[in-house]
Amino acid sequence: MKILPPREEQPRVAAWMFVLAWLFGGVALMIGFDGGAVEETCAILILCLVCALWLWALKLSWGKGEGGLVVPAFWLIILAIAALGDFHHYVKDVFFWIAAAMTCCLIASFFMLQRRSKLRHGGGII
Repeated sequence: MKILPPREEQPRVAAWMFVLAWLFGGVALMIGFDGGAVEETCAILILCLVCALWLWALKLSWGKGEGGLVVPAFWLIILAIAALGDFHHYVKDVFFWIAAAMTCCLIASFFMLQRRSKLRHGGGII
């Protein structure tokens, strides 16, 4: 049984995976911001799964998925809007800081994968 699509189809599948990660991640953030402790815990678990999906999509796109960087950027915008809307509430919210840390880790992993890809293929680093 083959899980991965053929190599020529992988970037297209990765694009759809990025879309799914964006949608489910946004829903998880909204659930976490509007819920209590149980909802926040479920939202963190969903966000972990979505981050794993995003990383898998990034690997399938062969590190060329610059469009995939849009997904954590949208999540950061959601986090920034929440923080600006009610700063004193969210600065103490554990869910907010966990979601922000996970999103920043995704962005860091994107740039590390880009750097490794450039080194592997003989390109220079900026």
